[in-house]
Amino acid sequence: MSTLKVVLVILFVGSLITLLRSPAVCISDLPSNLASRHGFVDRSIKDCAATDLRYVSTLDVNWDQISNVIEKLTDRDEYQGIGLLNFNNTETDQWKQLLPDAEHVVLQLDHVAGNVTWESLYPEWIDEEDEFEVPKCPSLPSLQFPGKPRIDLIAVNFLATRQESGQETLHSFHSDRAHREAYATILHSAHVYVCGAITAAQSIRMSGSTRDLVILVDDSISDYHRGGLEAAGWKIYKIQRIRNPKAEPEAYNEWNYSKFRLWQLTDYDKIIFIDADLLILRNIDFLFEMPEISAIGNNVTLFNSGVMIVEPSNCTFQLLMDHINEIESYNGGD
Repeated sequence: MSTLKVVLVILFVGSLITLLRSPAVCISDLPSNLASRHGFVDRSIKDCAATDLRYVSTLDVNWDQISNVIEKLTDRDEYQGIGLLNFNNTETDQWKQLLPDAEHVVLQLDHVAGNVTWESLYPEWIDEEDEFEVPKCPSLPSLQFPGKPRIDLIAVNFLATRQESGQETLHSFHSDRAHREAYATILHSAHVYVCGAITAAQSIRMSGSTRDLVILVDDSISDYHRGGLEAAGWKIYKIQRIRNPKAEPEAYNEWNYSKFRLWQLTDYDKIIFIDADLLILRNIDFLFEMPEISAIGNNVTLFNSGVMIVEPSNCTFQLLMDHINEIESYNGGD
């Protein structure tokens, strides 16, 4: 009998811990046709936004300024979901008035661990040949998004750490950049990496990213293989490949300068390029915050182009093409 009591106590404590550590995502409103059936649940979910004092702001928000910004968003009528970080319930209701046709999702974000430093995030040097002291990527908190609705805009209300006139200053800003950010890869000269590209697309989606997936392909990729790529979520962009003038004929790197075509993707402000044979194990959307050209360094002035940040620009593309015969590769690659 005593054993049964111990088991019941353990189950009770486990259930309590599970409730206290529930996912940090709150849906602040539901579609009107569900409101009557989920009224109690909806109220409980809305209240969870204010349970963590780190996300409660006591300063006033400049709603006139926000309203002016929203008026400039030409596609605001098409928004399905609005993500809100660090707004209280009253402010959330104000957002509902500004964009009444969208669902409003209250987001929460944990603090970074105290042992995470800028040096650990951006090490000056990584020895790729070290077999023993393999560096580990620090764990960073990330926003948790529900599967639906699609989040088209994120508004963040945050307090600056510096003091001005004896008071902390409040900044409100919005991010509508997700429409103009994308993952990209490229396939040329052969179809052997098609399966890898399909797997890469699935891994990006499984990591939680909803950014566009763009793939550049040349004539060597058949309609059959393009169909598989499209089914995996890639948007197909057909290109003419670019030859590396210093490569030997039929060499593996003969057409590697086709990557220059990434700078012609001017429908986007920023691109995370990944080689088609890479597997994304966790969300790396935070890399969209990095400047061009961010990549893993092999030396002070050398880097690996398997993953890199690109800011498309026709001017940059033309600059690369103008100097294509002058560009040197330290290892014959790209």
